Amino acid sequence: MSNVDGYLMRTNRARQRRRRFIIATTAVTGVCLLTIGAAWTVIVSPLLAVQTVTVAGTVNVPAENIRSLAIGLAARDSFVGRFLGAGNMLAWTAGAARDMLRFLPAVKDVAFGKRYVAHEVTLSVTERQPFGIWCLHGTRINADNKQMNADGMPSADGVQATDTISTGADAVPYTETAVEESARCFWFDEDGVIFERAPDAEGSVIRIVHDYSQEHLGPGSTILPARFVPNLFSIFRVLAASGVGVAEVRLDDLDLEEIRVATYDGLPAGQVGPTLYFSLRFPADNALAVMRSLTGGSSSSIAAGLHKLEYIDFRVENRAYYK
Repeated sequence: MSNVDGYLMRTNRARQRRRRFIIATTAVTGVCLLTIGAAWTVIVSPLLAVQTVTVAGTVNVPAENIRSLAIGLAARDSFVGRFLGAGNMLAWTAGAARDMLRFLPAVKDVAFGKRYVAHEVTLSVTERQPFGIWCLHGTRINADNKQMNADGMPSADGVQATDTISTGADAVPYTETAVEESARCFWFDEDGVIFERAPDAEGSVIRIVHDYSQEHLGPGSTILPARFVPNLFSIFRVLAASGVGVAEVRLDDLDLEEIRVATYDGLPAGQVGPTLYFSLRFPADNALAVMRSLTGGSSSSIAAGLHKLEYIDFRVENRAYYK
């Protein structure tokens, strides 16, 4: 190989090395510029800046409370939120929306919507709707001022409304009035979730359950263990369809897994009707057909036809006992 050929080969290799170096340098510089540009766009530029946070769908929950909570959670829910702050669109994640529900029992759902052109974040709120009232009376013996025998029926030696519970000089008559004053009542929704305080109420217009078994329920908790909630709602359906006058729906002991319903027939007004016993272990929907067959009439005449009965017991699945 001549000197000329060697020189040309060395020159060509050097030229190729320079070309590769220039390409690599250009690529690295381009990536760095793109990274810097993207970082500037995300962090510094006003392109992703949040200018307005709008709350939609609220009626009972103050919109400002929701807005303040959302801003706080967006700024700390994720690494992006902690790094960018709530003033950046990217900080508003679905995780922050879910976390809001832990702090807002009266809110069933929150969804974040983003309008990048308008620099606006919209909080679409779905509030819980009242389905009934759950009143906690605390655990006590003889919650209805009567002893209950093994069959679940009042015994002859039941404690009367004016009997004294304690003994001694400070003993006081035990009355239903004292129990009502000590009740703590809450609204619950169609999912059985307690979400806010409610007044103690009476009558059959509003669904009311008096709970003498549980003590530590409050906003955010469910009225019953999850497996019992659908069955309780089936009891509500039966009572509504039957048209019976409901004097009281009560839970005496959760361990027994049953609901007791005191009724009246309204002929005359306030006349005591049969006591209805339901189990929480299975749905009560079949009870309506049983009640209809016992009265020999349609749903509209069930209430009037039950006044001769003392009780109907639906606590055994697919069976009913009555007297």
